[in-house]
Amino acid sequence: MDEIDARLIAALERNARASMTALARVTGLSRSATHDRIARLEERGVIRGYRAEVDAEAAGLVEAMLTVRFAAGQDNDAFAEAITAYDHVARVHCVTGEDDIVLHARAATTSAINALRQKIAATEGVASISTATILSTRVPR
Repeated sequence: MDEIDARLIAALERNARASMTALARVTGLSRSATHDRIARLEERGVIRGYRAEVDAEAAGLVEAMLTVRFAAGQDNDAFAEAITAYDHVARVHCVTGEDDIVLHARAATTSAINALRQKIAATEGVASISTATILSTRVPR
């Protein structure tokens, strides 16, 4: 990945719906060369997709970050894979430090977030779980 790819990715992160003409201006390349770069980034898995960015507050959703700590010897990879199928789980991160998993949840109510929390807490091997409700988001990327 070179400087042109980095500028292209930054432009797409700011606006994934930018026109090829606008992206070509950012890269300094022709539209077809810019298109080819995007295709290569997609083929390599650097760009995995394009999504709608939903404002949780405007959509009436509650967001929370849940941190999970496992008992010694537990396999967090299998757990992380399993919870991606749970309702209201938006993102799952395996992390270093005292906690093992950080997950981002979205739901219509705090009760739904709490039900998710209870489901995770009842999972064999989970030593502790903590939840922080998100009050506002400063950088929505």
